[in-house]
Amino acid sequence: MWPFLHAAPDFLSKCDCCGQGCGEVKCPYCIDGIDFDSYVQKKSFCLEKNGFVFSLKRDHDYYFQAQQKLHTTGRDYLNFV
Repeated sequence: MWPFLHAAPDFLSKCDCCGQGCGEVKCPYCIDGIDFDSYVQKKSFCLEKNGFVFSLKRDHDYYFQAQQKLHTTGRDYLNFV
């Protein structure tokens, strides 16, 4: 649909209640031995924590990558793993 954007998701998914989705997998080797609660304090980390929920920071490159994948695939949601 938009091949010049190079936004291929790592996997496709489907849920009866949420519809069709896609996913992105990242392997943060730099957090080895550190828990997410401690690592989320780092400015460069891609996630933020609100209560018990982790979400992508809206000013991080991964957020824009996720939005591009949703747009190019036409999927309803993206799982960030």
